[in-house]
Formats: sequence, C-alpha cells, structure tokens
Amino acid sequence: MLKHALSLEERKTLIKNLSKDKEFKELLLYYMQISKDIGHKRDEEERVNYSAVMEHQNGEQRNILMLLQQSLSLLEHHQMYVKNMILKKCDAKIDLFEDFSQQEPQGDILFENIMILLTEHSNIQKRYIEESIAELLIYSLVNLDLI
Repeated sequence: MLKHALSLEERKTLIKNLSKDKEFKELLLYYMQISKDIGHKRDEEERVNYSAVMEHQNGEQRNILMLLQQSLSLLEHHQMYVKNMILKKCDAKIDLFEDFSQQEPQGDILFENIMILLTEHSNIQKRYIEESIAELLIYSLVNLDLI
C-alpha cells in the first residue's frame, strides 16, 4: 500500500515534533543500548567459540555457545523491532518486516551510519543524546523519499 508523500509543511512539522519528542529520544537510546549489548554478546560468543575450539568442543562450551547464540538472536530481533518503530515515527518508507528486496537499501545504510555516529557522541548511561546528530537522523529519515 503506497502512502502519499508528505508535503513540505508536513515534513517541517514532523521534524520539529520529533526533535522535541521524549519518547522518540528514548527509542534512540534504547536502540543504542541494544546495539552495545549485541556487540558485547558477539565478543563473548567469539571468546567462547575460540575456547570451545581450543578444548575440542566439550559439551559445556557447546551449551554456553548455544545459549549465547539464542540470546544474540533475540537481541537482534528486538533491535530490528525498535529500529522499525524509529523508521515508522519518521514516516520512512521502509518496513523491516516486509520484503526488503523491494525497498531502497540506502535508507537502511543511512540509518546505520548515523546511529553509529550518534552512539559515538552520546552517553547512554547519562541518557544524553547529541541533539545535532539526532536531528540529522530525523531530517534524513523524514526526507528519505527525496534521496
């Protein structure tokens, strides 16, 4: 189902509202936290995997590795859900739960690159988000159909 393109005035209003939206900023913080958790799980998975290889795949190491992989899979699915919520709030024409091959990959790449930058310049523990980068993300996603 095709949605109508936002008018210039609607885009301005959406950007302004999202820039002030505390719930949206909480979603961004949550997404960044999940991303960090995934990174830690992947590091842990590598250590266990290496350890299991060194110990010839003993049963305990295999069980630990399997639990880590399940945990990682759950985190990745949850991350995708939160990312989809962020995209929907910005009226981006990307739906991660639909056939991605029919969508423009630039939006996803743009999202990931700006989120990396936002994570580097924000402080999740102090609930601080670098406003200018968050606004860049909002502006980019709201105007994604123009790229």
